[in-house]
Amino acid sequence: MEGDVCNMKNGKIFNKVIWGYVAVCVVIAVIVILSLVVGNISQNEQFKILMNAFVALSIFAYAIAIYTCYSTIKSIKKSLTKLNEITKKMVDGDIDVEITDVEDDEFKTLFDGYKKMIEHTKENAIIAEQIATGNLTVAPKVRSKKDVLGKALVDVVEGNNKVLFGIRESGNQLSAGAG
Repeated sequence: MEGDVCNMKNGKIFNKVIWGYVAVCVVIAVIVILSLVVGNISQNEQFKILMNAFVALSIFAYAIAIYTCYSTIKSIKKSLTKLNEITKKMVDGDIDVEITDVEDDEFKTLFDGYKKMIEHTKENAIIAEQIATGNLTVAPKVRSKKDVLGKALVDVVEGNNKVLFGIRESGNQLSAGAG
């Protein structure tokens, strides 16, 4: 699979979190700069201006932090809920699952993996159904060395073909012996 779920360098969720915290840091830096600029004003007036600025910028910084956390959690929850629904259907044997409306974030790679898994499961189900109806001309695919189901389907087809070939040969021998 191309990409890695843990590679978050270019991810939208990662960027939201980083920019949210960068904004908070910028606000704090502005507070420091304001306190230096206001240093020439009398002590009493300086304190009032500095405190008002600090309160206003702090409220703004907290609002940014809260929004960043909320939007990040909402985005993660949406993707995990969708993955959970798909997983429940697959566990129940429902392979008529389609993945649509996927955000272009860190979860996209995971959804792409699920799409491939669902596609392979559908292909194997079709092959198993054909074998069950007696069609032994199907050619199951083994996708990797670790593809247990693909190997098992190949073994079933080959084993049944060997048995049928043996039965046919026995029938031919019986026919030749009787004739």
